[in-house]
Amino acid sequence: DTHRIVLTYPTCASARQTGEQPGGIDMPGTENSGFTVRFVRGQTRAYFVGGVIVLVAHLVAFAFYRDGIARSRASLRHRASAVAIAIEANVRAPIEAVRSIPPYFAASGLVEPGEFHTFTEPMRSMHPSIVWVGFAPQVDATERDVVESNARANGFGDFAIRERYADSTLGPSRARSSYLPVLYCEPACPSLAGLDLSADGAEATAVRDALARRRVELVPDSSLGTGTNGANLVTVVAPLAVPDASTPDLRVPRTGVAIVTLDLDRAVAPALSSFPAHAMRFELMDTSAPGTVLTRSAGDGESAETVLEERIRVHDRTFLLRFGALAGAVSAGPLPATVATAGMLLAIVTTLAILFASHAKRLRAEMQASRQLGPYKLVRRIGQGGMGTVYEAEHALLRRPTAVKVISDDRLSRDALGRFEREAKLTSQLTHPNTIVVFDFGRTPDGVFYYAMEYLRGFTLEDIVTTGGAQSPSRVVHLLKQIAGSLAEAHSVGLVHRDVKPANVMVCRRGGIDDFVKVLDFGLVKDIFGERQSSLSMIGQTLGTPRYMAPETFVDGERPTPAADVYAVGALGFLLLTGTELIEGSTMSAILGFHTAGAPVPPSTRRADPTSIPPELDALVLRCLQRDPALRPKDGDELRRALEACGVAPWTEEDARSARLGHDERFVEVSGDFSGDDTLAVDSNSREFARDGGHDGTRAA
Repeated sequence: DTHRIVLTYPTCASARQTGEQPGGIDMPGTENSGFTVRFVRGQTRAYFVGGVIVLVAHLVAFAFYRDGIARSRASLRHRASAVAIAIEANVRAPIEAVRSIPPYFAASGLVEPGEFHTFTEPMRSMHPSIVWVGFAPQVDATERDVVESNARANGFGDFAIRERYADSTLGPSRARSSYLPVLYCEPACPSLAGLDLSADGAEATAVRDALARRRVELVPDSSLGTGTNGANLVTVVAPLAVPDASTPDLRVPRTGVAIVTLDLDRAVAPALSSFPAHAMRFELMDTSAPGTVLTRSAGDGESAETVLEERIRVHDRTFLLRFGALAGAVSAGPLPATVATAGMLLAIVTTLAILFASHAKRLRAEMQASRQLGPYKLVRRIGQGGMGTVYEAEHALLRRPTAVKVISDDRLSRDALGRFEREAKLTSQLTHPNTIVVFDFGRTPDGVFYYAMEYLRGFTLEDIVTTGGAQSPSRVVHLLKQIAGSLAEAHSVGLVHRDVKPANVMVCRRGGIDDFVKVLDFGLVKDIFGERQSSLSMIGQTLGTPRYMAPETFVDGERPTPAADVYAVGALGFLLLTGTELIEGSTMSAILGFHTAGAPVPPSTRRADPTSIPPELDALVLRCLQRDPALRPKDGDELRRALEACGVAPWTEEDARSARLGHDERFVEVSGDFSGDDTLAVDSNSREFARDGGHDGTRAA
């Protein structure tokens, strides 16, 4: 997707001669002067990244939308459930109150109207939904006239047994075998006084059933109101069965029914007062009469999504509470729109940034094209130390990822540069798979010394202990055997590493194998068979990391042996098994005190579960940490064989894969940036520059 268009702009003079206007388009290869416009891969990448960001933003916004809708619906359902509980209590309580009236009459010898008022006043005050409460005694046809005259004489006003006619007017009740006239009524209501409840109608059926079955009956759609026209009323009838009195005085308790009429609107209103009327619609229905709505809230006629249905059981009746969310009540909120908008803005900014970065990169590439390319192009700095700087690099021809360690001639002495070359030469002799591979070394025409080694991605032992703490014995043995194998090769050719420590052991994935160890940084390596090493490592100079140095290396004139590396591996094993350093002190005096007078302890004494470390492994690590080198394994090969003989359960490929998945693969980088288009030109004739030797100046990165 790379195209080249040359736009040619003729001079004014040529335009006048040819009669053409300035401008035009010509193909590559013409002799016309012009400039180049390219549609490069960076634009495709920019638009692709922008599109991905927009897609991801909309997916995230959709996820937030669904989550917001679910949360909103759940919130409404929760609030509706609380309202349903309150409505159930407001309906049940006054219905249960009617049960107290029959016992009151049964226990009384004579009930005056004033006493009934006093008895029912607290009930009506506590339950505002009660429209009226009363009592209707049973009167036989033979005693009708006497009972009516006696009631009028005993303070019940113009009492007469009446019934409601078809035209809704009240008149004398027709002849029946018995009557149930309303005698007591609170609050007083003339239209209900003397009303025969046994006349035809829903109340008559409920009254007869209550007396016959000796139980409370409900009339959901009641007409017994006290001036509450259009109200949604429920009448509750409770029976009283006592021997018929021989007196016509109705104040003396006799068989009859207690009555309570409820206004459902009043029962529901307090529970709905805290509910957003613009968000929900409420309906109370009688399930025995499908489609019958006893009461409902505002919003009738609007479409609503049902969010909750609750059934409440009152005696032999079941009422259905239905809550519906009105339009706009279920909302995801502003977050999805905000995320989508932010994603669009981010996509625009990212696209423009990539376009500008691509343009800048193309310009830099064109500028670099005219320069001489060396074999390695440095990408970024990944490490900095006293001896040099380590860069991520790429071979210009092979495109092989490489780590390049460089040091400038004007920064360190000639002796230090000599040790730098010796490090590269000695490390390049090692071929063990667990030893880092050195590809090349040399000196640039600008006076920069370097050597190129394989590029690793993984974790140091220091990272593993920091993030994971103490490791399993199986993994520890697996890692230590690889370290010992690397050192065994070095020891076999007369080399001592002298700086084995957690930061110099990398655990990575190589060739599809997890938990593969690479031993790094042979910057302090000692050729114990060489004849010219004393000049580079002066007698009396301490080299290495004190916490992991063997005690004998602190003694002047003591020649380092492979046993010193074995001691360091033992300190590594102690760290991996316990998650703590062998030497707990942090000062140099504390470290030196341990090396001169301290005694190492088995790793099991520092582990929360000491029995998890096999005794053979515990003893081997303690043996490696002995102050006397003769008591340790003599070299890496003997240590490797001792580790294999520990009898620890093998560390499987599945175990290694699980351990790797617990970490994000990364580089352990130091602060600092590096401009990524520098080129390292190599002078192959300047590879050896320190024939006379020298002494180590400072520790390598």
